[in-house]
Amino acid sequence: MIFFLWMWWQGYLTLRLQGQGLERFLNQVATAQIPLWRAERLTADVIVVRVPVRAFAKLRPLLWESLIKVNILDRHGLPFLVSKLRLRAFWAVGLVLALLFMVYLSSFIWFVEVVGNEQISAEQLWEVLEAEGLRTGIRRQNLASGQLETTLLTRFPILAWVQVSLQGVKVVINLAEREDLPGEEQGPGDIYAVVDGLITEILVLRGTPLVKERDTVRTGDLLISGDYYDVRGRKQNGAAQGIVLARVWYQGVGEAPFTIWEPVRTGKTHLQFLITVGSLTLPLGKSYPHTTHFATTQEWCLSLGSAMLPLKWTRVEYEEVVYISRSISLEQARELARERAWESLLGRGIDPQKVQDERIEEARLVDDEGIHITLWVEVEEDIGRFVPQ
Repeated sequence: MIFFLWMWWQGYLTLRLQGQGLERFLNQVATAQIPLWRAERLTADVIVVRVPVRAFAKLRPLLWESLIKVNILDRHGLPFLVSKLRLRAFWAVGLVLALLFMVYLSSFIWFVEVVGNEQISAEQLWEVLEAEGLRTGIRRQNLASGQLETTLLTRFPILAWVQVSLQGVKVVINLAEREDLPGEEQGPGDIYAVVDGLITEILVLRGTPLVKERDTVRTGDLLISGDYYDVRGRKQNGAAQGIVLARVWYQGVGEAPFTIWEPVRTGKTHLQFLITVGSLTLPLGKSYPHTTHFATTQEWCLSLGSAMLPLKWTRVEYEEVVYISRSISLEQARELARERAWESLLGRGIDPQKVQDERIEEARLVDDEGIHITLWVEVEEDIGRFVPQ
């Protein structure tokens, strides 16, 4: 081990010697006291040896006097490593300068995103933001989030909530606008049912109720009229206001076969790398369809503390899969069909926490290849919607 470390410190070469008279040549090398080690004979006239760099010059006169050809296969040791580092010094300096430049760029704001402005125009917002000094290219430390939130709330009374957050080199402004209250800025109108239901409670703030508790109503039925009589007995035609709670049934459908296809990994994997700079993504390698491969993604973002640079490195590993069939029991198929029925209900915005009752209807598919489930759930909700006259 010590000998190897000493040789690595001095540097050595891996040589291939080829020709007639190798034994005679090696005897001459030994007589000249030129150190050789780890000699490996490949064929009758080819041998691979290691020799110190400083001893290679002594080896040349012996080679000239023989018919032996020499080839340098590899160079090892500290002297060659230092030489490579010198050759790559310019590249290393360039990399360091590039990193420093990116760190410098990360101290500025380059992107501004506004979310939630529906009634306020983008031109009005940008006019206020620029007046407050928010624009691309300013330093991150010059962003006064609290002051900017207060200014927006003051300038736009329609805003109920403002949040200014700094995410790396991007500023995200989230806005929440106030909703118009029925009757305050709207003209005359009535409240109609938007779904079928059984009335459980009515709260009338303005108008005349046309239904009562325990009434069954259909979609489009008039619930609260905008016509009413004031305290002096005069008939008024205004905007109806109120809440109409009703028990509503929603239907979800799910199916499941008795034979399912499960993915099985084949052991074959493929790699793809993605380099993302800002909004530009450069793929290195081929992508594969998700129908035949599972994809596992790992991401690395160049960051320094709270500063996130617009540079991301993504590693995507694709695992090839094949699908095999497997039979499942009736109970498993029933549970799978019920889950799919619930997925259809969740897609319609049904909150499971508000479900008061549940009913299931079950049927077999054609040729008895699976099961069909119809799931009915009951929720209590406000079914009234204001419709202007």
